[in-house]
Amino acid sequence: RSTPSGLFTQYFQYGFYKIRVLQKHPRQMSIRQFVPPLFVLSLLAAFLLAITATWGCIALAAVAGSYILANLTASIITSAKKGWRHLSRLPVVFAIIHISYGSGFLAGLFKFWNRWGDKIGKVPQL
Repeated sequence: RSTPSGLFTQYFQYGFYKIRVLQKHPRQMSIRQFVPPLFVLSLLAAFLLAITATWGCIALAAVAGSYILANLTASIITSAKKGWRHLSRLPVVFAIIHISYGSGFLAGLFKFWNRWGDKIGKVPQL
């Protein structure tokens, strides 16, 4: 995508509708598709803890800090392979992708919570 907001929207929708894929084809899913929503949940939980408890700030720093370290490492490795000119943008792009996909997945889980019994080819009830 040509803009950060376009990238965010694209990956939010990927995550949002991945729930429907999970509901219809659960064996198609891999562990890596659950990491972004778990990351977003961890960030939200740590943020809420940071508001209510002193040790929550430590949890938030641990979650955010470990993500930043992993993001920068992946950005450096990718830049070494694809060209150093990408290094300044990659951390932001990776963060947008992970946070938007994870948020979309969680939003889809909330939206489609009652659709676990749907089968392929079944006509939806109006």
